[in-house]
Amino acid sequence: MEIYIPTPLDFSFERTVMSHGWCELLPFEFDRESWKLVRVLEIGRGRPVTVTITGAQGSIEVRSLQKTGARRGDSITRDVRHIFRLDDELTEFYKLMP
Repeated sequence: MEIYIPTPLDFSFERTVMSHGWCELLPFEFDRESWKLVRVLEIGRGRPVTVTITGAQGSIEVRSLQKTGARRGDSITRDVRHIFRLDDELTEFYKLMP
């Protein structure tokens, strides 16, 4: 399974992953050499899904060896968008940052 999640033009996968050190905390695993972030996601009542998340040109790429249906794919997309705060309006916050 592969999911590509579009990101804003100014989004930096690397900067976001490294911010505040959350990538070093469980339940994340982070490979600094390949820039791959691994996380197990609880998806409803089904079995948890292990995903590998990487940055791509203009998107975040989410891969899993497990097959998922459309509903589980939607849940994975929602969770990854939440992890990276893609639905939060941060324009004013960034204006205040030096």
